Amino acid sequence: MRALNIFPLLVLGAPLAGCTGFIESAVQAARTANFPKTWGEQPTRVTVARRERLDSALQAQNFVANAQPTAAAPRSQLPAAAPAPATAPALASAPKYVQGSPQPGAYALIVGVEHYRDAPAATGAGIDAQRYAALALKTLGIPPSHVRVLRDDRATGGDIDKDVAWVTSNVSARGRIYFFFSGHGAPDPSTGASFLVPYDGDPQALDTTGIALPKLLDRLSASRASEVFAVVDACFSGSGGRSLLPAGMRPLVAVRTLRPAAKVALFTASSGVQTSGPAAGGDGGLFSKMVAEGLGNASADLDGDGLVSLDELRAWVTPRVEREARSDRREQTPQLLIGDDVAEAGATPVAFGLAH
Repeated sequence: MRALNIFPLLVLGAPLAGCTGFIESAVQAARTANFPKTWGEQPTRVTVARRERLDSALQAQNFVANAQPTAAAPRSQLPAAAPAPATAPALASAPKYVQGSPQPGAYALIVGVEHYRDAPAATGAGIDAQRYAALALKTLGIPPSHVRVLRDDRATGGDIDKDVAWVTSNVSARGRIYFFFSGHGAPDPSTGASFLVPYDGDPQALDTTGIALPKLLDRLSASRASEVFAVVDACFSGSGGRSLLPAGMRPLVAVRTLRPAAKVALFTASSGVQTSGPAAGGDGGLFSKMVAEGLGNASADLDGDGLVSLDELRAWVTPRVEREARSDRREQTPQLLIGDDVAEAGATPVAFGLAH
């Protein structure tokens, strides 16, 4: 297992019929657009020459991103927390993401839990799910019938388990799985194991109501898929943000290091001792917003060749998340973990055939 300072590629989902408005327009756009030529069901690897160009672009990009820090707002000027709305806020319109090459064999499972049955809200998770759904349809080129989106009370532990079984039983031998999750995470206080918290999850009973992240990744990797890209916008430190802890427990549990299964590339919002938080103005999760912009706007295509690799996505997302988190007086550094069967990050495309 190789560990890099990159982001999580995971999103969870519910039937597309459950997300109206902008998703319907995104589906229509995906059906009628003039797609770039399909790059097969298995994207090709990056050439040595491209790798050399990318290394140069990464150095320049990191210099620019870190050279212009955002000034921290005084505490007195920070907006007061607003009461959670009855329903998750929605994007006003479908994001205008760039078109990518079709991936007819790929599947996407997108989960966004903002309002929990028995836990505090994970602010912005509803918007994250909407962004990931639009991204899957257009930029990732996944057929609408291969995308599931689960939100709030449709994202119970049973719902998620059912749709994990759906995606793993239907993906082809040369297809990919994209898994996106936005919501709360929680550590097991006794073992440090990382759990995703579904709508009906209880941090006091994670073994029976939570979703063990390593086991979930093992299930996805055991499928026929050639690769699994998981993006997780949650944290597991137990110190607030998108992390829960049983009542009475002290924060900052020693979280066990994740070891993703062989075919999995996992991009997460923060390290095990940090918190992941919302973007400014409640515009979704900070990490998810940057992932969606980097891919959907092709901003992370640093060398302009129409392909965004894991390395490029990490290089574009990480310094922006770090800078914006510091302006909110906290530390947040996305992490990338890749399994032994995944090619090196610079040679593995996340999206390709992007029409700038």
